[in-house]
Amino acid sequence: MSPDLFFRIFTPVVFFTTAFDMDTYMLQKLFWQILLISIPGFLVNYILVLWHLASVNQLLLKPTQWLLFSAILVSSDPMLTAAAI
Repeated sequence: MSPDLFFRIFTPVVFFTTAFDMDTYMLQKLFWQILLISIPGFLVNYILVLWHLASVNQLLLKPTQWLLFSAILVSSDPMLTAAAI
C-alpha cells in the first residue's frame, strides 16, 4: 500500500468516524477542559516529533517538510489510535 493511498483514502474515513461517534453534549460540557489539556499536549508532541526528525534526518527532509510531517503525524495519531480500539 502506498503512503499516498493511505493518506488520501483511509485518513479521511477515520476522521469522519471519530467525529460521527462523538457525543456533542459532553463536548459542550467539557470544552474548556479539553482545550486546556489538548493544546499543550499537541504542542509538546509536535516539538518532540520535530526534534526527533531534525536529529535523525534519515529521510533527508527540508525543515518545511519536517514541520508538515510533524503536524500530520501529531494530529492524526490520536484518532487512528481511537479507531483501532
